[in-house]
Amino acid sequence: MMGGDGPFGSVGMGGMFTILKLRKALKTGEDTGWYDNPKGTVSYRVDGPKKPEGSIEYVCPMHPDVRQREPGDCPKCGMKLKPVTKETPEHRHQH
Repeated sequence: MMGGDGPFGSVGMGGMFTILKLRKALKTGEDTGWYDNPKGTVSYRVDGPKKPEGSIEYVCPMHPDVRQREPGDCPKCGMKLKPVTKETPEHRHQH
């Protein structure tokens, strides 16, 4: 038995259950919609195609295999790591 669509796909149910939505200052009969999770509080697939908003990856211009989430220097050549953007040639290696 299915319960309907939720913010992350189908809400499955096995038996009886209740979804309780609490919000401040609602008008009588007003539909609250689904809760907007605060930024950074929802998990994501690590190996999935999308990265969370605001995440930055840094790469060595000489060694595109050297990547990390924090700025720093390349352990192979000592060059300063650069942020990866859609415009950088290193961006192609992510796919």
